[in-house]
Amino acid sequence: MEQRKIENDCLWMLKGISCILVILFHCPIKGIVGDGIIYALRFPIPIFFMSTGYFMYGKENYLSKAKLYLKYVLLGESVACISLMVKSFMDSSFDSIIYLLSSNLTLKTLFYGSVFNGTLWYLYAMIWTYVLLYVLSKFRNGFRMGYCLIIPLLFIHIAGRVFVTNHFDINELVFIFRSAVLFAIPFVLIGRFIAQIQDRLKEYLNYVNISVVFFLGIALMFFEYFRWHQFMDLQVSTIFISIAMFLFALYKPTFRLFGIFRYIGKNLLLYVYIFHIPVINMIQPIFKKAGLEESNVIPLMVVVLTIGLSYIGVELSKIVKIQFRRDKGRM
Repeated sequence: MEQRKIENDCLWMLKGISCILVILFHCPIKGIVGDGIIYALRFPIPIFFMSTGYFMYGKENYLSKAKLYLKYVLLGESVACISLMVKSFMDSSFDSIIYLLSSNLTLKTLFYGSVFNGTLWYLYAMIWTYVLLYVLSKFRNGFRMGYCLIIPLLFIHIAGRVFVTNHFDINELVFIFRSAVLFAIPFVLIGRFIAQIQDRLKEYLNYVNISVVFFLGIALMFFEYFRWHQFMDLQVSTIFISIAMFLFALYKPTFRLFGIFRYIGKNLLLYVYIFHIPVINMIQPIFKKAGLEESNVIPLMVVVLTIGLSYIGVELSKIVKIQFRRDKGRM
């Protein structure tokens, strides 16, 4: 347990890089580079989920974590709503907001999210994941049973996604796969299992073994592309690549390239997730009116503005917490 308390610069860096990639998924670079990023670099969400499971091992504050993520959901929905209102003013049309309200104010949104920002499904999934972890913790062998479900759930996710894509409108049913049960829980449990067997796992962690897992994932990725030419959030190759990168972070915890990525991953992750779509909503209409909607300056500006707003959000949050503690101390 003590080993997990050691600061892992490499994991924070990996999560910081993942934050930037998430932005580039939703505001892609034009051309083959952007297409390559979207298709090949699908490890960010699995890394986020595995990290959660890894650091939750040995802890039982599942419901308090769920409440914390509920606050982030409320913040995210509020920011997204404001950004859409600003965009509507610029476009002189409120049709998009009206459509979102009419189509998303349903029970489905409660489980799969969201009302104003589709990418917030991650936060909704995390809330229900903590609830499910709490339920598993109440059974004597709950987590052992959960581990047995990892492979079946991942198989259902991938095979089900292929089937739905081939026979139905995937855009209408994609919420099934971007969910706590079929996406978050398998990877969270993988992260928790890695934490549980970490002492034994260390005997096998080395460059060769990690590289075998990683390059097996790369080979699978090329096979999947040339065989099916189908893009999905999660593919078999994604599982191997994500696990290999996560294991490398555990094997070399002091490894890092640029300090900015470590800072983003450690301090700004959830704020980047919340702010990047609102920033896109407000930036794109401006460039569109200027006739520059195809410019690769847009992704760069979105990245810079998102990180800037996330930093401001974190600092404001610190100020609010300090003031709250002071007011509470005076009572």
